Amino acid sequence: MKKMFLLCTLFLLSGLTALNSTYADTIWAEQVLWSGEESVDPDNYNPQREVADNALGTPDDDFLSLGLGGLAIFDFGTEFSGTAIIFETTWGNRDTYLETAEVYVSNSPYGFNLENFYISGTFYKIGDIDNSSEETVLNFSGGSFRYLAILDTSPTVSGRDGFDISGVSVSPVPEPATMLLLGTGLVGLSTLRRKIIK
Repeated sequence: MKKMFLLCTLFLLSGLTALNSTYADTIWAEQVLWSGEESVDPDNYNPQREVADNALGTPDDDFLSLGLGGLAIFDFGTEFSGTAIIFETTWGNRDTYLETAEVYVSNSPYGFNLENFYISGTFYKIGDIDNSSEETVLNFSGGSFRYLAILDTSPTVSGRDGFDISGVSVSPVPEPATMLLLGTGLVGLSTLRRKIIK
């Protein structure tokens, strides 16, 4: 009985360790398809803010401005699930400079229409975000996905250029072996508990 308990505990701990390691990994977007509008104030227009690659990789001083009503689709090159983190850039007072967006996930980029700035087809909305902080964590369920879309919903105010993104990260899908270790440990401990109670 003691050996069985130790073995089940070992499976459980191995599964938890592997699961923790898996979720500790971060996946950054490999590619971004973007289509946006210029700032409503031509004097505030900056072509550097329209470089889509500014939103790839770890956050830095460069960023992509979605443009008012603009849409960006991020391709991670692999499946992800569970958590997405959007890193936003705002220069100045965040309390008086509101920028907002909606976030969607999908397994197909074709559900997102870059030409007319709307989302259709197979998509799953995971949340609304704003620029009240530098990073926003969105936890979601519903399966695994490959694409993440951010649609600007900022108010039309003079001098604005939409939601600004300096990076997007997601969590990888846990490997089946990790879940098997975890499941085996839990089932084993549950069985032992029932035997002990009897």
